[in-house]
Amino acid sequence: MKKYKQRWVIKAGSSLVASSVRGLDDSFISSLVKVVKELKHKDIEVVVVSSGAVAQGMYDLHLNTRPKSLPLLQASAAVGQLGLINLYQNEFKKFSIQSAQVLISHSDIANRGRYLNARHSLNTLLSLDVVPIVNENDSVATDEISYGDNDSLAGAVAGLINANKLIILTDQEGVYTSDPNKDNSAKLIKQINLDEDSFSLSQINLEGSGTLGRGGMITKIEAAKKASTTGCVTWILKGDKVKEILDSESNLSGTKIISNKNSFNQESNGLSQEESLQVR
Repeated sequence: MKKYKQRWVIKAGSSLVASSVRGLDDSFISSLVKVVKELKHKDIEVVVVSSGAVAQGMYDLHLNTRPKSLPLLQASAAVGQLGLINLYQNEFKKFSIQSAQVLISHSDIANRGRYLNARHSLNTLLSLDVVPIVNENDSVATDEISYGDNDSLAGAVAGLINANKLIILTDQEGVYTSDPNKDNSAKLIKQINLDEDSFSLSQINLEGSGTLGRGGMITKIEAAKKASTTGCVTWILKGDKVKEILDSESNLSGTKIISNKNSFNQESNGLSQEESLQVR
């Protein structure tokens, strides 16, 4: 059985995966799958956390706006999840890669027994050389379906499998000092150190989510905090630059988020002791 050197979690947001107007974005998912294939060739295990079920369900059900009622949201998720997972599986099959659907709710993470079961399931799938495709169990979720666009779930999954790296793909270039759509002086933050006294959420733009997404930058920062408890470094990247994941960290164009307090993975990830906020 092949032994992998690292474990990564790649999270794809709703605005990248699907829309209520066009349905699933075949091109993006195809590109993401190709990146996962190349990472596996580099001896990196990958778990994909993918949003998009609700958006695809809205497309299938001809809903123009995101439903406000919980039952209709759950119905949209149930309809959309089928098409979402089928597309991922078909793309992975092109490269003879086995994938698996894993639906997890926040209550699964909060309950100790179910937490251990989820970790065991993910670890077993990875040991079998299977790529888990994780999504919130939105079809039966309650409050979870309206929160976080899977950002929180991605951070939890990174902790579950002791991931070395969490990559959050979104519709933004990364974390900015202010909204770049409204402020020409807004600067992209190259690196955030969560432990530095100089770091404050007031320094960054916490907005930046598509109309179908549920989370802005605040949920992504919180996901990075959650992942950092096991030494995981987080990158926030724009989805149309997904192929950059294959490059060295020095060539990545997004925002890196680290924590020095939990540093057992940092040496292997090539982290340096830099300023808590670096803009470019």
